[in-house]
Amino acid sequence: MIKRFCGFSLIFFLCTVFAAPIYKSKDKFGNPVFSDEATESAEEIKVQEPVTFDSSKYTRRYESASRHMAGDKEDETSSNFKYQTLAITSPENGTAIRDNAGNLVLQFLVEPGIRPGHTIALMMDGQVHSKVGGSGSVSMQNIDRGTHQFYLNVTRGDNDKVIQAGPVTSITLQRYAVKN
Repeated sequence: MIKRFCGFSLIFFLCTVFAAPIYKSKDKFGNPVFSDEATESAEEIKVQEPVTFDSSKYTRRYESASRHMAGDKEDETSSNFKYQTLAITSPENGTAIRDNAGNLVLQFLVEPGIRPGHTIALMMDGQVHSKVGGSGSVSMQNIDRGTHQFYLNVTRGDNDKVIQAGPVTSITLQRYAVKN
């Protein structure tokens, strides 16, 4: 009972603190000063609502894919099966990135989850860079400068026959060049 009372008291205290208006003024050196007390030269700052992320949209997709996988085994081996999403999501296509060490992090999305018997490979300039196990990210080091093409390939079985390929994402890596 005491823990509940303390918890409600803390929540009430935090709500009243965050509900107070915020004022901005300048000190004698011209530096900005923020306070919850108004002075004659202070202006009230409008605080925006924080940006939130609604994960329920993605949870519903996952639950739907899970039910589909559990209930319909025919699609797992069907040659007509296609992944709904098989794409590199970050950085965006056409992005130029400056990193003198040649480091690059790619994020990708595979929906629904990877099927049994399927292998997904991250392709860089037409060559396999790495095998991936589904949605996630890959950290790459010492990539040469220039424009590179990345995409995901899905293969089935031991013959590595490509059954689906994702869209190509072009990324330009800018690195320091030493001239002789």
